[in-house]
Amino acid sequence: MRIALICEVYLPKVDGVVGRTLNLIRQLQAAGDDVLVCCPAVPEPRESPVPLAECRSFPCISYPDYHIGVPGPELVRRLREYSPDVVHFINPLAFGFAVCLQLRQAAFRVPLVFSFHTQYGEFVRTYPGLAWLSGTLWRLMRAFHNTADVNLTVSQTMLEDLQRRGFDRMQL
Repeated sequence: MRIALICEVYLPKVDGVVGRTLNLIRQLQAAGDDVLVCCPAVPEPRESPVPLAECRSFPCISYPDYHIGVPGPELVRRLREYSPDVVHFINPLAFGFAVCLQLRQAAFRVPLVFSFHTQYGEFVRTYPGLAWLSGTLWRLMRAFHNTADVNLTVSQTMLEDLQRRGFDRMQL
């Protein structure tokens, strides 16, 4: 299979989501699958076990080592050339949702898998003055995730919470 991974964050940053992404890549390669990672470009050099399709980006004000990707038509062209059997959005937010919109606008039709790792709607409550964004983030995440053919998450507890919040087609 040819699998395109759409990643909000990727190497050289290392966190729990990147660690899971690298494990997924290893498992896919071991099964004989071909993988392309689409991610925001970063100024630091990076080595990847698979080819990259990088998009221009800018640093996040509150997390300068986190770059927010700005996908353009070149990413859709690259994905068409790659011709994936499935597109997997890993922990999507700004970049992932923008890519999803561009693929829809370009009538790019392949199965979509979204994976949910971070409760952004709860996370934003920890920042002074931003708690009001929580409901909006939950609605936005639910709307995008519910366009996927399948939604994956990391635990039974998270799966049940997301189902209570109206997320569809959830699996571990």
